[in-house]
Amino acid sequence: MTTLKRRIPVTLAPDLEIAIERFASRNKLSLSQSITLFLRYGLEMAEDDFFGNLADELDEKTTDFKDHEEFWDELL
Repeated sequence: MTTLKRRIPVTLAPDLEIAIERFASRNKLSLSQSITLFLRYGLEMAEDDFFGNLADELDEKTTDFKDHEEFWDELL
């Protein structure tokens, strides 16, 4: 049976693999669900860092503002 979700093969360092397997087991999640949670969190942190740095720059001087869509367009 085919799936609607795209499969993306990922190779993990052994220590990361162990950590994610333990996290998934402890939280009764699949490995893919666990990796998705961590990836989403990491992307949110990257966005927070970007806007935090931008805010710091805007405190120093008034420049152009980048909105949410522009951030993701530049990242991807």
